[in-house]
Amino acid sequence: MNLSKKITLLAVAWLLVVAVSVQADQDQDMPKERIVQIRNPVTKLVVNILPGRGVKVIFPWVLDENSVELPYTGLLTNDSAFELFWQAGQNFIVYKIKKADTESEGTLGDAFVNVAGFHFNLTLRVSFSRSAHYSTVIFELCDADKLELVERAVQRRQTALVEEYKLKESELDRRAEKMALKLVGRMATSGRDTSNIKEEQKLKLSNGDRVIFYADKIITYGNIHVIPIEATNDSAIEPLYIDNISLEKMNGEQSYPLLSEFEMPLKVKENETVKGFVVTNDASILNSQDAKMTLISNKGKVELQW
Repeated sequence: MNLSKKITLLAVAWLLVVAVSVQADQDQDMPKERIVQIRNPVTKLVVNILPGRGVKVIFPWVLDENSVELPYTGLLTNDSAFELFWQAGQNFIVYKIKKADTESEGTLGDAFVNVAGFHFNLTLRVSFSRSAHYSTVIFELCDADKLELVERAVQRRQTALVEEYKLKESELDRRAEKMALKLVGRMATSGRDTSNIKEEQKLKLSNGDRVIFYADKIITYGNIHVIPIEATNDSAIEPLYIDNISLEKMNGEQSYPLLSEFEMPLKVKENETVKGFVVTNDASILNSQDAKMTLISNKGKVELQW
């Protein structure tokens, strides 16, 4: 081989070496990712940062200092050498070097992150090594921690829903109390009308005991109708227990319930008569032969119809 061909081959080989070297440098500068398994209770990591570049640390949760379900706090100790970029509602933090010179290599700082009950202690280090720099650090949960986190989130949500329900229930109680006061005021100022019904029925039992149910009138205040009632336990043996007193609208042989409430002692002692009332806003009870009132007890039913 003559000298000219040797020179040509050497030149080509040198160019190939340069190309490979350049490609290697370019590959070294490509962003690299590092996946880190989260440990409980503390995850520790050294984060090397190359001057002019940053490290994006990604968490499996949204970072929000105002979150009740996933509370987040963060602290950077050496803020003269390092800085961080973070925005509420995102799931990452970016760490950078503020200013670096030839004497900065090896400068350290600590970043403490607490989120969702997990603790992260990161040592930030200024490094001039390209190979040691990772542009992205991804924290991942193991399956057991994922399940535990979901269970904790569900429990927190359930607790929040219970508290929310209690607040709404309390507000409804206040509104109902105000409406009741207004209703009493309207009743007191509207005057009253009285309709006579005078109905009494007796339930006779096989042992000779009787249950007597009596009503004699309907008192009307505006659109509110009150029926004073009496129940007698004609028995020397056992008490009477009242389960319910209902009002029904009659339509031939059919009937359907009316909106009503009653108040009366639910336990009637032996040979005792108790008084109470049934109240409704349905005016159909004023119509003759259209209404039925039923006392339901442990001894049976007694019906009044008018």
